[in-house]
Amino acid sequence: MLENKNFTNTNIKFLREIRKISQQKLAQDLNLNQSTLAKWETNDRKITLDQAIKLANYFQIPVGDFIAKDLRIKD
Repeated sequence: MLENKNFTNTNIKFLREIRKISQQKLAQDLNLNQSTLAKWETNDRKITLDQAIKLANYFQIPVGDFIAKDLRIKD
């Protein structure tokens, strides 16, 4: 059986940090509250598919990779 993994929370933080973007700046760029973004990163709030697509587009990452791959791990 396939196991569904969702890496959006770790990928948001990882991509934001390697690109040296603050939570405040990313939230502002995406027209979000900074607290919402912080909750996504800590997995205290689930992200919708529309929001994941918006973030994947922002970071120029294929949405499938953004959701299903741990981008911290090099292939």
